[in-house]
Amino acid sequence: MLAALLAVALTLGIPPGDVIPDAGAPDHGDLAEAEINSPIVGMAGSPSGGGYWLVAADGGVFAFGDAGFFGSTGSLVLNSPIVGMAATSSGGGYWLVAADGGVFAFGDAGFFGSTGSLVLNSPIVGMAATSSGDGYWMAAADGGVFAFGDAGFLGSAAEVDLDRPVVGFGTDGAEGYTMVTGDGVVIGFSEAASSIATAECRPEPVSGFAANAGGPGWWITTTPLPVPRTVPSAASSPADSATVDELLSYAQACQGDVVEPAFGSLSSPVPGARRSSSFGSRVHPIWGVRQLHAGIDAAAPTGTPVLAASDGEVVQVAAGMTAYGRLVVVDHGDRVATAYAHLSAVDVEVGDAVTRGQQLGRVGSTGFATGPHLHFELRFDGVPVDPRRYLDATFVSAPA
Repeated sequence: MLAALLAVALTLGIPPGDVIPDAGAPDHGDLAEAEINSPIVGMAGSPSGGGYWLVAADGGVFAFGDAGFFGSTGSLVLNSPIVGMAATSSGGGYWLVAADGGVFAFGDAGFFGSTGSLVLNSPIVGMAATSSGDGYWMAAADGGVFAFGDAGFLGSAAEVDLDRPVVGFGTDGAEGYTMVTGDGVVIGFSEAASSIATAECRPEPVSGFAANAGGPGWWITTTPLPVPRTVPSAASSPADSATVDELLSYAQACQGDVVEPAFGSLSSPVPGARRSSSFGSRVHPIWGVRQLHAGIDAAAPTGTPVLAASDGEVVQVAAGMTAYGRLVVVDHGDRVATAYAHLSAVDVEVGDAVTRGQQLGRVGSTGFATGPHLHFELRFDGVPVDPRRYLDATFVSAPA
């Protein structure tokens, strides 16, 4: 997944995402509004906790707070992209690590070895330094750990049943290390014990991690999922649908099993609207090929209010999807979500808590639409299901 995101980001110039302080860590800034050549793939905290570094896939290094700049691989031709970094105990240097296990040392960082001669089962995704600064660990995407210098082996996540690969690796300055997976699961290893905790799930992949050596908490970096902008074709609708599924796989990763809503418990997103197309296999009205219609269509004039079917949190607002046009996705918990497509206007933002019947936007004809209507989807664990039995009687079930 990380390699795929990097490839897409490098091609489309995806913005690098946020640094998100967690569990009490201070905020020292990020590059969320900046345009850089490569996406952010890792980070390291300064020993004081008063700053951190971010590293991009091309080896560019960005310093915040009391973190100093000691060099980058920007002038080198890399065999593999940079995937992580670690800081020395003094804060006077750092290492960068590449996906093939190559290590680059800057400032007062010493070189203690690499995995360059090994055949890896999974690419390296991050590294962490020992408290002495005389060694480091590397972590692979499958949770495997490699120790160098005075670093001891304290365990790995290679035998843990992970939903997402490891994407970040760090240490809090003690003789231990911590991994974070793409959906925010934090796994710690120390001489005393290993532990697994779950960070707040987010509607975008976690791409990096750094513990706060100067106090409580940690930082994570995130990378936005790319919005597909395909050449308009019959493949565009399945591509947009797959993007919503991928988004929900992150946003709902901390939730348990699916709990289906009761029949008739969801309110109509456009009360009184005429159902103009049903859920299921149909001949696409524009492309003339048979494919799954992943929701139901409610015909209504442009500008008609579109309402939330139930309480939840907005996890996606997309302005330019090829088939879906303007889109809002709401997570209702219990791995249940609804999607509202072809909107002419949007009235909510990602992160907004919404209540049943609250206006999300307005009916439109953006994306693939032969006239103004709402395309409404209900998803269980990311998979579209027929919403009709779950909607209340205010939705008019006219023949398709």
